[in-house]
Amino acid sequence: MFNAGFFQYHPKFGAVQENLKTILSALDNIEADLVVLPELAITGYYFKNRTELKSVAEDPAGSPTVESLKAFCKERKLYLVTGFAEKASEKVFMPLNNFQLFTGA
Repeated sequence: MFNAGFFQYHPKFGAVQENLKTILSALDNIEADLVVLPELAITGYYFKNRTELKSVAEDPAGSPTVESLKAFCKERKLYLVTGFAEKASEKVFMPLNNFQLFTGA
């Protein structure tokens, strides 16, 4: 049997470490194969401008946040899906993307 769930909460804007701690703590004893988190669950959502977004966006390839989520998933043998503020490059045309992060066991 496949168990899917979600964790809905109101992330604190710009508080990446606090939001990550909230998520990991809330999911600590979850019994699910897949958990869906809110869009921009790590950074919060209401950015005034792209500069503010860029200040909290991360490159997923070197992100400590992504590494924490990956380790959590591996340890608990589950998968997570969440919206993530991605810093794709420093190009003027499209430096940031909001993409779905899918990570897990």
